[in-house]
Amino acid sequence: MQKSTPNIQPTGSNSLPPPTVANFNPKQLSCLTTGVFIFLSAGMSLAQSVGWSDIATDLHFYYSWFIGVALGALVSILLGYVLPKKFIMAASSVLILAGGIIFTSAPRNVDALVAGRYLNGMAVGLATTPYLIHASELSRNRIRGLCLGLEQFAISLGIAIQMISTSQWDAMSSFSVNCLHGILDIILAILAAGSLVYFIESPVDYIRLGSDTAALECISQLQKTPSITLETNRRLEELRHYVQEQEYLTPRELLLHSLIPLFKMIFFRSMLLAFAYSAILTKLLTYSNVIIGISWTPILAGCLRIIGSGMALVIMDNLGRKIPSCVWTLTMGGLMIPMAVIVNHSMNLLNTHKISTVVSLWMCLQFFAGLYSPISSVYMGEAFPLRTKSFCMAVCVIVEQIVQIVIVSQVSIGNDGSLMAMGIMILLTAVGFFVTMPETKRTPLAEAQRRFSNLFNFKLF
Repeated sequence: MQKSTPNIQPTGSNSLPPPTVANFNPKQLSCLTTGVFIFLSAGMSLAQSVGWSDIATDLHFYYSWFIGVALGALVSILLGYVLPKKFIMAASSVLILAGGIIFTSAPRNVDALVAGRYLNGMAVGLATTPYLIHASELSRNRIRGLCLGLEQFAISLGIAIQMISTSQWDAMSSFSVNCLHGILDIILAILAAGSLVYFIESPVDYIRLGSDTAALECISQLQKTPSITLETNRRLEELRHYVQEQEYLTPRELLLHSLIPLFKMIFFRSMLLAFAYSAILTKLLTYSNVIIGISWTPILAGCLRIIGSGMALVIMDNLGRKIPSCVWTLTMGGLMIPMAVIVNHSMNLLNTHKISTVVSLWMCLQFFAGLYSPISSVYMGEAFPLRTKSFCMAVCVIVEQIVQIVIVSQVSIGNDGSLMAMGIMILLTAVGFFVTMPETKRTPLAEAQRRFSNLFNFKLF
């Protein structure tokens, strides 16, 4: 089939503009903000799942959302083969809307709330893999960290909203905090659906279908000034090379290029995110607040997490991913172990000075968890081969939910050693991070994936 030759306009500069909002056109912003609104809702439900709820009920209420996310991630693998990403994101928005309506209509009916949480979880599971794939393929190399990191930044913002609203809400009020949760979900769902008006499918999808002209048109529409320039054609060649390299992997190469990154991401994404924000940490903070008689700590902790995530968005594409991640994971483990040592002695649980120390460590932990979480999204978007990307990402998402369910079902405070075990595992993972994870700052997707396929990566820059 003969391909048309587009009119090429010369670019005015060889350098790309800095990654600010002004340098995204409405269609690129639409592709990103749809996911941001969905993951804002996800952050609120995640916080509710680990204990930030005004309803004391059975465990099913808490782990229902995790089950929903796992189911949604599983379904997204199948839908990715038959539906464009725009329709998957639209379906996710509809499910969030339905869950929000249920929360608003029956804020104190536990069975209805569980149903709403299943719907919200499925929506998030459906959207996570398509968003990460889409953002990694749409974004240019120098701002890929920003675009992918928005997933966890939005989740951190949602976490903060739920923590603050639940901890400061008057339990005797006729207007339940679940009503607020539902109203926010409805608003976010409408905004997510509305932002799909300018949604653009990935140029990689068109290249795989053999339509370079359509792919070039997509790339041009994602620029600040939609036109076909030399830079547009360079981007097309880069993506075409990426697709060709991935399509010609032998079955053995594809298996190795999938399993090695999958093994890494199960530890560095699934396990670390679950450990850094879990039910046991929520129970520890709420207990500590009762002992020392304060209620403002969730506000500060939520703000610190947002600040950390916002800083990470700037750091990843400038200072890199690997060294900051190693420092932050080591710090997270280093903060969790002293907390475990203190609560391991039953006498300390009534000592206000010791418990105040635990609260301070808890808030610092959330700051560093906020710093680390966006980098986990970036690595997820870069790690896997094109042909197995959706499956491997879904596995990581499902494993994270399983870890959270196990923690929720076993949560306790005291000398059971679970907090200590989590801290030690985070430290060991940080050491493994140093020798196995690659530095992928401003590298093409093809090069980033090649680096991930190596078991060991000792280069720091």
